[in-house]
Amino acid sequence: MFEGIVNNVYLLVFIFSTLIIIRNLFFLIGSIRLGDKFKINNTALITVGLAISYFITSIINVLT
Repeated sequence: MFEGIVNNVYLLVFIFSTLIIIRNLFFLIGSIRLGDKFKINNTALITVGLAISYFITSIINVLT
């Protein structure tokens, strides 16, 4: 029972991490198309960094 809850939490965190990465890629592509400079504040930068690291770690754990 407890393992099922933990697995659901991990899945939810993985989905949110993926959405954060997709959102920032969307903003990056939009700024490139408009010719603007892509600006990101420190909080968003830390969040994106954690999301990318969690995404990569999850993929590595699935492959091993």
